[in-house]
Amino acid sequence: MANRADKSRLLLYLDRRALAVYRSEPAKYVLREDDMGGEVLGKDPATNHVHVGFGHRRLEDGTVCLAVFAPDVVRLPSKERQLWLAHRLADPRFLQNDEPFERWCSRNLNGSWEAEDGPIVRIPAAISRINALTEHALGTALWRSEEHELLNYPVAEDPESYSQAHLELYRLLIDGLRKESLLAISKHVGVTLTCASKTLNSLKELLPPQLVDTVHTPLKTCAELRNKKHGVPSSITASPAFDTFHGDLVKVENALGELQGWLESVFGVRAETCLERKQAMETFFGHVVGPPRPEEKLADLQLAVGKTIEKVVFGEEEARPDIHQAEAMEIHFTDGSAVSIRVNSNAEDLASGFDGLHPGDFSTWLDVFWAPAARHVEPTP
Repeated sequence: MANRADKSRLLLYLDRRALAVYRSEPAKYVLREDDMGGEVLGKDPATNHVHVGFGHRRLEDGTVCLAVFAPDVVRLPSKERQLWLAHRLADPRFLQNDEPFERWCSRNLNGSWEAEDGPIVRIPAAISRINALTEHALGTALWRSEEHELLNYPVAEDPESYSQAHLELYRLLIDGLRKESLLAISKHVGVTLTCASKTLNSLKELLPPQLVDTVHTPLKTCAELRNKKHGVPSSITASPAFDTFHGDLVKVENALGELQGWLESVFGVRAETCLERKQAMETFFGHVVGPPRPEEKLADLQLAVGKTIEKVVFGEEEARPDIHQAEAMEIHFTDGSAVSIRVNSNAEDLASGFDGLHPGDFSTWLDVFWAPAARHVEPTP
């Protein structure tokens, strides 16, 4: 396998403004970014030829450029390829210690998935955990959305690009807060909200004083920067928008971590196991839309409600020539009763309708999926 030095020859270094054309057409393209890099993908048949991966590399002057994987650009149609190459840097001079770019190289050039994601990836994950917790505890998610396709780093190093990035962060974090969820939390903790429609202020009123600075302040900063989008800016000069926004994202991620910890204490459950349970229920537990056939089977199974399980027998049934190969499950209870769960099918009916087909040619089995209970935590005094 080629080492990183060999693979780095496949990189083109471009100004980040090469992404502007794709960012301006979100209906046609997906732009995914993190502090270490990202990718551009086409969304429809007319643009699905676009798949360009890139890293973020810091220059000596502190700005950030694109380290684009050259074969991805070469595969583009000529006209589109020129759009990228028009932003090529003539003689880039790089920062010596560039940890995010090192992570990108580790993952994308050396194939190591041990490289950690940055805050733009971790923030939606944190929201997912908090939403799972509040859905479990209250029946309603704290945020309307868990990710936002337009949330990316500033495309240029100036205040306007920085403010635009914060607008998208605001849409996810502040616009997305659910008033009804905050009201439900307020009832649980016994706090009367001044004005429930002011969601950010309501969150502040709910928090214990020691968490206001770490949880509320980063979100308030996002709201204040979003408000600066109104009116005409007094001046637009170069500024380190990329790294400043990254610092803001780190504070937001820390705020969500502190908020998660507080909610875990308030409701006495672990957010991570709430999320595991939610994912298992959505993936492996079907939504019953009608009674079983025949309906009498439900009454038989309901007899198990409230009983204590003594043992479970589960495995492959003895083979029989007139029935499909199958697994079965028996649940034995401490009061001496037991329930047997077996798979039935129309294999015999099908076999009788086709020459050479036998019930034993079919196989059925029982899959077992576990939705864990949310682990309880000790409340904070």
